[in-house]
Amino acid sequence: MTEDAGTGDIGMSEREEYLGDGLYASFDGYQIRLRAPRGFGVDHEVFLDQTTLRAFLGFIEHCRNESEKTPPRAKNRHGPSLAGGLFFCAP
Repeated sequence: MTEDAGTGDIGMSEREEYLGDGLYASFDGYQIRLRAPRGFGVDHEVFLDQTTLRAFLGFIEHCRNESEKTPPRAKNRHGPSLAGGLFFCAP
């Protein structure tokens, strides 16, 4: 991954894609970088390597399974749905 010293800007070797809700994603060939700009040159970043990404995808699958068990009427009380009918789920 190539970054400008002190600016947090990614280099041309890493394409960044806007996901929505102020979240950007990029891939450096090894890990996924999630970035949420907060202004004044401050970014919140999370790096997901293969093991962490696999765990995160497992969490999403768990949420989908839990969502399928919840009656449709109750789903509407829990807030917005995510793509593919995925709803936020409690841990």
